[in-house]
Amino acid sequence: MGDGSQEIAATARCTARAERAGVLRSLLIERLGEVIGPGARVGYLDFPFHTNPGDSMIFEGTMAAFAALSIDVVQLSDQASYRAKDYVSLPADTVMVFHGGGNFGDLYPGIHARRLTELADLADFRLVVMPQTLNVTDDSDAGIGETRRVLESLPHLSLLWRDRPSADLASELFPSTRSLLVPDAAFGLKALPRTPKQGLGRIGVLARTDAESAGQFSPDAEPWPVADWSYRGAGRGAAAAALAGDRALLRLIRRNPVLARTGAARWLYRHHARLLTTIARHGGLGRNDAVVVNRLHAWIAAVLTGVDVVAVESAPPKIGPMVSTWFPEEPPIAMTPTVALERARALWCWRIGAPSRFR
Repeated sequence: MGDGSQEIAATARCTARAERAGVLRSLLIERLGEVIGPGARVGYLDFPFHTNPGDSMIFEGTMAAFAALSIDVVQLSDQASYRAKDYVSLPADTVMVFHGGGNFGDLYPGIHARRLTELADLADFRLVVMPQTLNVTDDSDAGIGETRRVLESLPHLSLLWRDRPSADLASELFPSTRSLLVPDAAFGLKALPRTPKQGLGRIGVLARTDAESAGQFSPDAEPWPVADWSYRGAGRGAAAAALAGDRALLRLIRRNPVLARTGAARWLYRHHARLLTTIARHGGLGRNDAVVVNRLHAWIAAVLTGVDVVAVESAPPKIGPMVSTWFPEEPPIAMTPTVALERARALWCWRIGAPSRFR
């Protein structure tokens, strides 16, 4: 395949993915309308008060979907600032909505245990857990039994799953709890392709280097340098300074029960997430024309931003189950960096120049 046809193929891939993302946005809004209801009043729990841009994409996508449904967020907290009485005092028709992501199950036991406590605290309300990946390493009664017991005590709970394997496993493990297959909430964001930068010919590797990387990449791994998805590395100037200011103010506000319930606190949470989402969709992808990633939301950010992308699976698997569920025309996700980089060279040889770090 010559240079021109490879470039045309890359553009076609990006266009098809963006169109599919638009379909998923509509489906997300439709499903949330069915589960929560247009015009509903919600309390939002487990806001991601950290600097992983992927979780902020989930939150901002959720807020965009809520806006389309005229859903009003009247209470908002992260796990550290959660106070049961702030939510229990809300009107009985308030829907309690829990942040989505990839931490339902025993991958992050502390986060999961706190969520179960919050669910039990609010058992009298309608409860919705936004789209999650289900991770279970021990499905025995000793391992999953407490989760099953809590869920069985919650008759008004809906669990939303962002990939079919998670939805199928949940139906098996929690048969008495309502489970629905719903796109990842980050697809609530509209596609916003950036203006292509001509002549750069750069390919970057955006790879997590934490426990979920399974040691696949290490910093400065050959043949291309590796950068993880960090606002410190990707965000510069005004955006990074504003984010640091938000975090400092929120640390103060979260300690004060009165201030934490105000509209100002909710605005700061939103602004924090909006800045990280901007960094994820633009700064996080840097000045590269194409990226190799092993973070699920780096893949989604590339799709929404019109950057060609090749993925290598994380551990436990998150990218492959989501992509095979909602983008069935995509090839299987590479299971090793070597396979991913070989695929990248084959797709992008027409524009490979000196590899670059994320700018």
